[in-house]
Amino acid sequence: MRGIRDEENLSFIRNITNMKRKNILPLIIISFVSLIIQSCNNDSIPVPSEVAPVFEKNQEVFQPSYEIQVVNGMLSFDSKIAFDVTKLEIASSNRKAVDNWEKGLGIKTPASIFSKVLLAEDSINNHMKNLPKDEQEFYLNQPQIHSKEYNEALEAEIIALVDDGDGGQYFDLNLFDKTVASVINIDGLVVVEGRIFKFTVGGMKIIKDGDFSMVEKLSTFDSNTLDNNIIVAELNEIGKKITNETSEEDWTNNWTQTMDWYYFDKNWLGNDQKRIKVWVDGHSEHIGSNYSYYCSQELNCTFSVHAQAQEKNFWGNWVYGSYAARLILNASWEYSYKDFSNDPYIQFGCGLYETTKNYLPAYSCGVNPSYMCPTAPFYYNQTGVNHASINLTPHGAWSSNPKFFADAFMVHGTITWTFGPKGNQVYTW
Repeated sequence: MRGIRDEENLSFIRNITNMKRKNILPLIIISFVSLIIQSCNNDSIPVPSEVAPVFEKNQEVFQPSYEIQVVNGMLSFDSKIAFDVTKLEIASSNRKAVDNWEKGLGIKTPASIFSKVLLAEDSINNHMKNLPKDEQEFYLNQPQIHSKEYNEALEAEIIALVDDGDGGQYFDLNLFDKTVASVINIDGLVVVEGRIFKFTVGGMKIIKDGDFSMVEKLSTFDSNTLDNNIIVAELNEIGKKITNETSEEDWTNNWTQTMDWYYFDKNWLGNDQKRIKVWVDGHSEHIGSNYSYYCSQELNCTFSVHAQAQEKNFWGNWVYGSYAARLILNASWEYSYKDFSNDPYIQFGCGLYETTKNYLPAYSCGVNPSYMCPTAPFYYNQTGVNHASINLTPHGAWSSNPKFFADAFMVHGTITWTFGPKGNQVYTW
């Protein structure tokens, strides 16, 4: 039970402050017991109206460029292009409009839950900062109060706590691939080109033939599965090996670009109150159970840009809150991979003669100029950004049939970015 940490307790704790001034300890104890009982029996905890907007017919609704179906509670995309473009369009859209679109489809995504948690937590933060000084002093000596939305999302493992680098923790999406948070359901599921994907904090699992009856069995499969219909990519484990400088044995191509947090906006005590970070997550690896160090039917590619803006809250902890900034990206890149498509001695699978597909342009998103295409050259300009994950081609899972891949993707390029107080920063690899 987390009664004392829920947002509904703000008025109660304020009452404690008033009682504290009168030294009425017995009443505090009685009130505390009453609160715990009420919290355990009340599933409907009031939140500010801006945290739980009411859907109305005249409100703006997100309109994707591609038609999207809902199948067994999952969004279903006919093509990878539609999947990739929709993620970018959502990343450039009004969050309330996207929430209304989700409600119209009858689905809920981790991205919408994350947004509601952020608003609920920020509402508590603003309430605390507007209290009288003596009450603020009291709360500063208490554990941080969290909202109902935060506690529920944490328990459901939609969000998780991440070390902030300064001795504390902040909440973030509990996904290895955060670019999919706006298109998967709360179980991590989505359909792309007839294949069912389940995204997790550890990576992803794929049901190749789209058999929905297999979804409940996915938890029983790991990277050693011999079922040719199931692909398991434990990407988080590969990532840990890369960090430990053993990527060679995983045959992973890696072009990740990172930076330390940039701190600014000092208060009167000289402590930074805001920080930003922009980084590129880039690597590619063989996935599935039936692959060797030089050949596989399936590849994964992670190529995404992440922008994070945080601020110190009332308790002095780093959080995603009301601080957000304009993000401008200019990117150009080329990618290549190797396969056995020109090996004359095989009809299927792995061969001996590799073909390098060099400097291939990313696929075309179509003739509609309004499409947010994840291809080079790429331009992105968005205000109000504090938590962005932007997919760029060839991000995602790829299959080669009948002749397999010989080597994973490699990307070479340049990204110039401006975010908040940092302007015209360049990543080149």
